[in-house]
Amino acid sequence: MRSRRVGIATFYRLLAEHGTAQAALDALPDVARAAGVEDYKLCPLGVVHAELAAGRATGARQIFITDPDYPDMLRRIHDAPPMLWAVGNSAVLTRPMVAIVGARNAADVIEALPEEPDADPALPSLLRGTPPLRRAKHRCRKRLMRVGPTTR
Repeated sequence: MRSRRVGIATFYRLLAEHGTAQAALDALPDVARAAGVEDYKLCPLGVVHAELAAGRATGARQIFITDPDYPDMLRRIHDAPPMLWAVGNSAVLTRPMVAIVGARNAADVIEALPEEPDADPALPSLLRGTPPLRRAKHRCRKRLMRVGPTTR
């Protein structure tokens, strides 16, 4: 998932075609070459390790799609993220909820949001000024700014 030109759909296709993550990684340069991409390089292992360390340093843990505490409703969509970072009590993931999914450029999206949710016209007026939303957005912004954008 961290390698260039590999999104969720490609990730699942590569796993289905090659059986294991290692086999998919081994095949990826040839797959890219067949698609016309020359000199394809996998995401460097150092970048992967740094991203994992940064996530853990924030107190987050990984929840994989195969884990029992992965949100069931999210697991049901055709392009569910194979892994989520979670901070806090993940038991809340089993409760009914509304979610916005799509963290491809999460740092850029969070950075672009106004500091004050009250000024954000994209949020429903019911949620815009709620203290829990303001606190959650502030925590997300702080964590993302510490971790920084990821390299794809």
